[in-house]
Amino acid sequence: HCISSAASDVYKRQVTVTDDEIPPVPSLIITEVSDPKDQYRGRFVEIYNNGATDINLATEQIYIAIQSNGSNDVNSTALSGTLAANEVMIIGNSANINTYYGFDADKNYGSITGNGNDGYFLYHGGSHSSGTLLDSYGILGQDGTGETWEYLDTRAYRNSPKSASPNATWTLAEWTVESTNKNLADMTPGALEDEYRYDGDWKPRDVYSNASSTDDVYISSSVTLTDNLSVTNFEIETGQIATINSGGSLIVSGTSSGNVTYNRTIDFVDGNLKGWYLMSSPVVGQDYNDDYVTANDIATSGTNRGIATYATDSDSWTYHQGAASGSFSAGKGYSLKRQTNTGTVSFTGTLNTNNDGVDVTLNNTGERYNLLGNPYTSSISSAAFLANGALSETQTIWIYDQESGTNGSYAVSTLEDDFILAPGQGFFVKANQTVGTVNFAKVNQSHSADTFQKTVNTEIKLKISVDGFQNLSLIHI
Repeated sequence: HCISSAASDVYKRQVTVTDDEIPPVPSLIITEVSDPKDQYRGRFVEIYNNGATDINLATEQIYIAIQSNGSNDVNSTALSGTLAANEVMIIGNSANINTYYGFDADKNYGSITGNGNDGYFLYHGGSHSSGTLLDSYGILGQDGTGETWEYLDTRAYRNSPKSASPNATWTLAEWTVESTNKNLADMTPGALEDEYRYDGDWKPRDVYSNASSTDDVYISSSVTLTDNLSVTNFEIETGQIATINSGGSLIVSGTSSGNVTYNRTIDFVDGNLKGWYLMSSPVVGQDYNDDYVTANDIATSGTNRGIATYATDSDSWTYHQGAASGSFSAGKGYSLKRQTNTGTVSFTGTLNTNNDGVDVTLNNTGERYNLLGNPYTSSISSAAFLANGALSETQTIWIYDQESGTNGSYAVSTLEDDFILAPGQGFFVKANQTVGTVNFAKVNQSHSADTFQKTVNTEIKLKISVDGFQNLSLIHI
């Protein structure tokens, strides 16, 4: 073969590739240190992953270290497991944490015994002797006695933890060091400030008797709420569910994410015209189809399914058909009936938390009756709702009582009655002659005794019969 000189003029070059990319530093910070005055065995350190990705603590080689009295006496231990994004970890003596806070420590480390002048440090890539200092509470080589970071008989917590960055140099402006004489009840292990978390246990302690309406709740493991709850924000991790059973109540004044299931128990009553309930969805996003009908034991008759919508213009019902699908609309009422047994009808979706409440445009055709429903996981006042210019001058709601009469009847409640509408409760109103919109304001929520399918009013009937003439008086209680 003949090879030209140009083609044969080949040079071998050695290429050196330099990887200048620095591995990312885990977004892991210390968020609380404690020395409760009433019980020193309740000491702990809380750390928090405020990043967007999970942290494998073993792979990253994260160590927690304690320095005693500013001396060279530093002990550290490796952390293990995965700390998910937006999750916290409690480090301490597990038996003591369980005794004093009601749950086990995430990392059992008996050396967490800082008495207010001892520093805590997170190391990355190795222990205190080989790793890089990642985050600090206190100053290495300094005894905390009398210093701004001393937490004797109290605690210190990180300000704005969701936006803080790891800081190897302790900085007072990043922390709140509380005044002395703070006890176990003042500590918040397992949760950020003004927050309660559920990961199989409630942290820092039982939410029902301790949380206030200004607190936030974060759910990282599916939970059934067992009591009424009022909070600011209610966040549910993807893939988890917060369940509320009949009679339960949840009020969220701020924002919410994730799915809530509301279970409403209704009775089965035999007969085509019996056992129907006016209902609404307390959540957004629940669809209904054949799977929903089966799962909730919804009545079936031929192609008709026991989910019906009301047509105002024709004063008639339209039944959901087999193989079809639909979605429950916020603020709209439906008529539902179970097929065989008393049981629950479930609604799963997100919460209505819009500051303006839910707006529903009324239909003013025909007799002008509109079937609406409570769109919240809490009760609302009919009086507050009826004080709306889009409703007719009667300012009345009609609640269907399927147990009354041969085939049920409607109970009437006026503005003065102030009937409490339960979560999942549907009702009729009459529109004004001009088209208008009614609003389910979120401020109209309350925790009340469950009134679903209860008699609108308790009545005393007084009947007097004289010479064949009868007089009847009703006294509403």
